[in-house]
Amino acid sequence: MTTPMISNRSRTLDLIQQPHELLTLPERFLEIRSFLSSHRANADTLAYIIETDLATAATLLKVANSSAYNPLGKPLASLPKAIARLGLATSAQIAMSMSLLQGIRLPIALQHIRQFWAHSFAVSQLCLRMSEELNDQAKKDLSDLFMAALFHDIGRILITLHVDALYFQRDFFNFHGAELCQEERRVYGMDHAEVGQHVLMQWGMPESLIYVVAHHHEESGDVA
Repeated sequence: MTTPMISNRSRTLDLIQQPHELLTLPERFLEIRSFLSSHRANADTLAYIIETDLATAATLLKVANSSAYNPLGKPLASLPKAIARLGLATSAQIAMSMSLLQGIRLPIALQHIRQFWAHSFAVSQLCLRMSEELNDQAKKDLSDLFMAALFHDIGRILITLHVDALYFQRDFFNFHGAELCQEERRVYGMDHAEVGQHVLMQWGMPESLIYVVAHHHEESGDVA
């Protein structure tokens, strides 16, 4: 059955721009951002901040041991060493990204949450794999690429939390790419890419990240 129109653009925009918990940056995010600008910014200190967050620590180790960052195949299991291999800025950006994602609680079935995060992380790993073909200069932007991959579908979360709690139970999975965005615009007046663009702007994220999220379903950059 076709999903009926639920909201128009004006109402959807108003709902996602209302003050609410998701638009408040988590304490760990703010702590890491403050740490980066302080005199104590080093791998050991960053490791201390995030070592109790097992998911983030595991992610950093996994990325550090990926072929993109470990072309010689020398695995490591130390969090400070993983941070040193990735670089302080890249490690901090990944940790901040994870803190944002983990702060989201969805009113939907667990399998939908797992599918969503599994998809986002899989896209981030695909981006890292593709980065093996990049030159050294382009590889400097790997952290932005990783973050963009994690956040490319963040608009779906915003729609679920503040516009339509049944979003993940509707028939959107019958659509892909540009067709999905077109159907979302019919139902909500906005698609998840534009919704994601708005929330990342409110978070003060880099313009390069916002651009990828806003345009990831366009013909030249359809990633999911």
